[in-house]
Amino acid sequence: MPARADTSQQYALFLPDGASQTTPLLIVLDPRGRGEMARDLVLDGARARGWAVMSSWQSRSDTQEGITLRALDALLIESANVPHDPKRVYLTGMSGTAKTLWVVAPVLRGKVSGLIGSAGGRPPELPPLASDAPPFFGWTGTTDFNLQEMRALD
Repeated sequence: MPARADTSQQYALFLPDGASQTTPLLIVLDPRGRGEMARDLVLDGARARGWAVMSSWQSRSDTQEGITLRALDALLIESANVPHDPKRVYLTGMSGTAKTLWVVAPVLRGKVSGLIGSAGGRPPELPPLASDAPPFFGWTGTTDFNLQEMRALD
């Protein structure tokens, strides 16, 4: 479905039965913009735990970071039209889109509850973490080229 504020941005949506102002929201940034597939990867857990999911069709890794930033901005604006608890918004990405989460984290301070990253850690060129950085949960394989970035977060 298109985002109202920027119709060039589309997303796949899942709303649990009874979605309300207490529903947590997961915003998914897939590295290849596979909105529906990425949403479906978390669908069983979201359905079982009552989470809403918005997943971008435009997010990208290994290209201009502005593309993913624009997708995220559109979803954050659009989230005002999705029933959820604004204190329970989580962002997730994989590889380069996980790294992008760290770029926007300072701007989103107080607007997101946590970051979830798969195979992509905090870019080493960023300044040191602030004491009020959002919580992060991440994982990667032992042969992934992003392993050192992930280890640096420990």
